[in-house]
Amino acid sequence: MKIKGAVLIGALLPSITMAEEKLALARPNIESYGTLLLGLIFVLGTFLAGAWFLKKSKLLNPGSDQLKMLAQISVGTKEKIAIIQVEGENVLVAITQYNINFLTNYKGKQPSFKDAQSNALENRPSNAKN
Repeated sequence: MKIKGAVLIGALLPSITMAEEKLALARPNIESYGTLLLGLIFVLGTFLAGAWFLKKSKLLNPGSDQLKMLAQISVGTKEKIAIIQVEGENVLVAITQYNINFLTNYKGKQPSFKDAQSNALENRPSNAKN
């Protein structure tokens, strides 16, 4: 009986060791999780860096040659005065949360902003004066 049991164990021993090897291969180790995590961080970082570069370089939305913002200054929480160049002509506009109002035209290339601001304050409508 002992011989039959020894033969049976001897016959099953290779299959037991193969099962242990397969089980060891099926169990992921800590290093594989670390490598996976580093790869994921690298891919996401590369994607975010590429998106940021495209946004900053304006390759997707190059803008217009007909309309350019030359200067702007905040005069309130959501109010601005801006000098915009429209087809080569400089225009002073007042920008609020709900409106954009034309203030005046300029003949020069790009006026100093202090002149534009004082001109805008002098030429604003009578209902806007405090």
